[in-house]
Amino acid sequence: LLTAGIAIAAFIYTVIFVMLRPSETKAIIYARSLTRMAREAFNKRDYNEALRLLEASVRLDDDSIASWTLLERTLVRCGKFSESIEPLSRALDLSQVKGNKHILLLSRSIAHYFLGNPGQAHNDLNRLLTESPTHLQALRLRAMV
Repeated sequence: LLTAGIAIAAFIYTVIFVMLRPSETKAIIYARSLTRMAREAFNKRDYNEALRLLEASVRLDDDSIASWTLLERTLVRCGKFSESIEPLSRALDLSQVKGNKHILLLSRSIAHYFLGNPGQAHNDLNRLLTESPTHLQALRLRAMV
């Protein structure tokens, strides 16, 4: 009887706290599946398909760091530097991990560099170097800008 009670309690916990997370709407769950499919397309170098899926994903879930980051990487791979600035900025706003912020700042500075905006590239690199003064990639890129 005790074992049956534990099993029922585990089932109820799973339903309430795992399967029915209040913050996860059907749209968010669908957006995550789109991002997973986009990652598969990205890994296969099908960047057009990845872009299509990611644009739909961020419309459904504007707070997904994974979607925004993959979107910016895909846009950069396609040479769409001007279009990559917004996703880079959004991913920077969402990111709470210092290492991720460094990568995003470096990527955004490269996009600005290729767009002919050395001042913006320099600002991003200075921001990165303020947080991590010995970041070799940022130091090398700043020397070129």
